[in-house]
Order: sequence, then C-alpha cells, then structure tokens
Amino acid sequence: MKLVILAPHCELPARDGAAIRSYEIARGLAAGMEETHFLAKRTTMNLPAGDVQPFPGGERSSVLAALGSAVTATHYLVLKHMPGAWQQAVAQRVGALQPDLIVVNFLWAWPLVAEIAGDARVFIDTHNFDPEWWNNLARHSRNPLKKLVCRHSLQAILRTLRELPAGTGLIHVSERDAAAYRELRPDLEHLVLPNGCTLRPRQKRPDYRAQKKRLYFLGLLSVQISFDALEFFAREFWPQLQEAAEFFVLGAHPSAGVRQLCAQHGWQLRENLAEEELAGLIEEMHFAVLPFAYGAGSKLKLVDACGRGVPVLATESGVKGFTGLPGTVLVSGSPEEWRQRLEEFSTFDDGAVEETLDFAARYSWEKLTADFLAQHPFGELNLARVT
Repeated sequence: MKLVILAPHCELPARDGAAIRSYEIARGLAAGMEETHFLAKRTTMNLPAGDVQPFPGGERSSVLAALGSAVTATHYLVLKHMPGAWQQAVAQRVGALQPDLIVVNFLWAWPLVAEIAGDARVFIDTHNFDPEWWNNLARHSRNPLKKLVCRHSLQAILRTLRELPAGTGLIHVSERDAAAYRELRPDLEHLVLPNGCTLRPRQKRPDYRAQKKRLYFLGLLSVQISFDALEFFAREFWPQLQEAAEFFVLGAHPSAGVRQLCAQHGWQLRENLAEEELAGLIEEMHFAVLPFAYGAGSKLKLVDACGRGVPVLATESGVKGFTGLPGTVLVSGSPEEWRQRLEEFSTFDDGAVEETLDFAARYSWEKLTADFLAQHPFGELNLARVT
C-alpha cells in the first residue's frame, strides 16, 4: 500500500497543534503502510525513514490572503497555505506516485485533491467542526473584513461538504465532531482519531507553596483564536490573578496583538522555543492555562500539559472533546475559582502527577494511532462506519 499525506499548513519541525497532529498521525499511519509520503508546507518526508527533502511552497501573508478571500470568495486558508507552486508540485508528485490512499488535512484542501486523486481512496482529517469554527471567529470579531472572510470561508467549506463524493472518509478529533458532520453528510464514513500527546514527564517540578504561581499559555501565537484566548484571559481572569501569579506566553510567531497584550499586562513572552528550551521552562511552571472563550474540535494543549505532568486551569471550551478529566484539571469560567485553586494548591505530590500522566497516557500518539489502525485497517481499505 502506498500512502500520500497532504499537510499544506505544516512546518517541520512541527510546533503548533495542527502541525503536530498531522505529523504524529502520519508517523502512526506509516507503520501500517509499505510506503508513505508526507507533503508539508516546504518539505516532503518519506516515512518511517524520516528522509526530508525541500518542496516548493510557502505562504501568503495574512493580509494578502484576507484581501484575496474578500475579493474572490475563496477560502482564506487556501490562499494562505496553498500557493500555486505548492499545488503544482503536489499534482506532479501524486501523479508520479499513483498512491492507493490519500489522507488530506483540512476540508479546505479538498478542491485540489478532487482534481488529482485518480483512483486513490481519500480520507480527510477535518481537525475541527468547521462550521462552528468559522461562525465562532466571525461572532468574536468586530472587524468587517474578518467577518467577510469568515463568511466566505464558511461558504466554501459547505460547498466542499456538498461536493464530496460517496466513498470519501472523514476523520474527526471527537465523537462530538463526528456527530455534527454526520448530520451534514450521513452517507460518508466518519472515523474518530482524538488529539494526542507525547508523554514527556517533567524531571522536576516547582515548589507549589510559592506565594506567586507561574502560569503559562502555549500555542501558535499568530492565529486569531490564540489572541482571542489571551485577550479573554486579560479581561476576565488576570485582574483576579495578577497578585497571585506570574504569566508566561510561550509559542511561535506572536502577532503584533499578542506582543501588545504581553507588554500591556507585564506578561513574559518567550517565542519560537526549541523543545529542549520549552521543556526546561515548563519545569518551572506551576499551571498551564487554557482560557478559551470559544472553540471547536478539541485542544491538543490540554493533553500536552497533562503529558508533561502539569496541572491545568481551563474554561469549558478549553477541554471540549475530552472526557474523564483528572482532578488536577480545574474546569471553570470563574476567576475566583481559579484564584482559589492557586492559593489552595500547595502540594503536587507523586500521586497527583501519576493521575495526570495516566490520563495523558490514554491519549499518547502511539496508542491512538495503533488503536485506530487496529480498528480501521487502512492496508485492506476495509473501514467500518463509525456509528
């Protein structure tokens, strides 16, 4: 079996949640294939060997992509992540490889695949329930251009969903997403592969009796949802927490808005960290925070924190898609309850760490992809419908 995975959004090494999901799932699926080719934003990789070669690609600026979407009614992320050179290179590579199976990341990449798939079986990893995603972004924006871009992107996704041929499979991050997509296309196969993590327990942890606790937010800092989460945290939570906490914003490519928030509130911004630097910094942190006012799909950030053995403060939207949370994850929209957790959480013993890691172990990438392949043998192209 020959598999091609298309990930136009993915920079390697993968650092943001969507890129990590795409790469880790590719590594897992490769274990069940004779030959796997992972085509990312600027590189192509053969798996499981991991040989990396440059690949034509890149991305447009957010401003140009937004203007293009507004004028042409094209999906914003197609314009941002799929320049003509990348699409042409993908078409040539797929034509030469003649794969048996194609896995596409995101519904917005489907129109290209529709032209080049040939006889290959196609599965699309949706990552989110896109109608909810784009409606949320539009509802939380006051910018007329952003609202127009969200509307055009949503319309493009709905067109894609209508046009998907019978026999296409959709892979979702949660049963909730699967149910939502099934309502729109009950005739398609709907499979679930949750977001996961790599277990990397901290080698040491800070003193939880400290008068001020260190909190951190980790994510891709160039995207709107990260800015909105940090703005929501600044407005709703930080006034209650600032006397009891220090706040660290960790992640890649911070936008001007994120930089302004950090400067305004005295938060420490640490950007574009290598994994070794990130791991060392997180050893000094008391809590991870997921202060999302809205969300779709599920947050890889939750299982990443638990996989490091770090307790979590989250809103309901921050834990969407997960069940059976450990007691070390506080889910609340009340800043007073967050403050109370900081003040009362004076010990984080080995038992609590083990409880946190045990939860994360259920979502290790190795377990998730192995279970998925066992249930859905791609090699036989005999996939059971999720009911």
